[in-house]
Amino acid sequence: MITAEQLKDIKERTEALNRYLDIEGKKIQVEEEQLRTQAPGFWDNQKAAEAQSTYQGALAAELNRLFPDRPLYLFDTFSGFSSADVETERQLDICTRASAGDFG
Repeated sequence: MITAEQLKDIKERTEALNRYLDIEGKKIQVEEEQLRTQAPGFWDNQKAAEAQSTYQGALAAELNRLFPDRPLYLFDTFSGFSSADVETERQLDICTRASAGDFG
């Protein structure tokens, strides 16, 4: 049986861990990055695109470390988008400005 003191200790440790991991801050950071990358012309700057990809990779690694039991789906391309992928997005009415070969 858990005592009231043990329960209080667990609650305090959980709150400290949440502050240390800054989960809410990371959620806000991800949302801000998503908005930034949707700005017109953002991906036209090769250096900015590379830096963003590196940042997203590091963030994905951290999220996988923190939440190993939750799936995380990412993609990266070094050869550019295929024409089939771009066409599929258009058919599904997914908002895309990508063209075949972009980001390659």
